[in-house]
Parts: sequence; C-alpha cells; structure tokens
Amino acid sequence: MLTSDSAAEVLEAMRHGAADCLIRETLSARSLEESVCVVMESAHYREYESECAGLYMCLVEHSSEIIYTHDLQGNSTSINKAGQQLTKYTLEEVSKMNFREIISPECAEDVWLHIERMLAERRKAIYETVMVSKEGRKIPVSVTMHLIYKEGNPVGVQGIARDLSLQMPGWSLLTESEQTISFLL
Repeated sequence: MLTSDSAAEVLEAMRHGAADCLIRETLSARSLEESVCVVMESAHYREYESECAGLYMCLVEHSSEIIYTHDLQGNSTSINKAGQQLTKYTLEEVSKMNFREIISPECAEDVWLHIERMLAERRKAIYETVMVSKEGRKIPVSVTMHLIYKEGNPVGVQGIARDLSLQMPGWSLLTESEQTISFLL
C-alpha cells in the first residue's frame, strides 16, 4: 500500500489485508523493493500453507486408521472415510451424534474419564475401548487422542483409533456369542 503519512489510512489498509505500507514522503527504491519482497514472501507462504493443508487432508482421508474430532461435550464434529466404513455411519449421521452413541455402553464412562483426565493434565490419552457399528457389531479399538486448542484454550478432541479386531482373530466369534446370549436372555 502506498499512502501519505496518515495513521488512520494505514490502519484501515491493514484491516483490509495490506501486508506492508510505504509512506510517499519517505519512498525510496530500497523501501519499495523490500515491500515487494515482503508481499511476495507472504504470498508464497500462504500458497505453501494451502498446499500443506491439502496434503494433510489427503493423508486423513486415505488413512486406514479412524481419524475423528469431537467437541469437549463429546459431540462429533468429523470422522474420516475409514471411520465411516468401519462404523457404517455417514459423516452426516456422525456429526449429529455424541461419542457415547458410538462407544459400547459399558465403555462410555471410562472413555469420558480419559477425556476429563486429558483436560486436567493437558496430555494425550492412550487407551483401548470398544466401538459399536450402526448394525450393532462391536469393534475393539486402540485410541490415541489429544486436545485441540484455539487461542490457547482447549476446544475439542482429535483422535486416531485403530481397529484391533483384525489382530484378534477370536474377537468376532466372542462378540457373536455375546450377542446370541443376550438375544436369548
């Protein structure tokens, strides 16, 4: 931005995104060159940030692990494709659910205690629990979760869950037996 020596004009331009300001009375070739370099570096950095964000999003969407987020009350805000495939819930369905609806009822309180401890200690939590798919299938998972911060305050939780049923061949038989027994009772 090129301006006179008006502070109000400078502030207004900065509010609207001006990266640098040159004052006409003190304009020199060197200050103009420096300003152009600053603007170009800023543009390159924004482009780099955008590219990185795209790459990270690609990693999340193509991961074989479940990657999810929820707010501090446990209301789901996102889940990747792997999570949707495993749970059989769509992104739209998940975003209307609380984590307690996806976690096995006998595990929900334990998961909530991990979240409370994580909030108190400001450290990541690692634990195992059982998720329940849309059709009622129980899925053992290993979870690593951490807090999401905005302006220094925790606003949510981001987690990665790994399906353990593939590593536990007898697990599906056990859960099928449990479901049959509970149906008969």
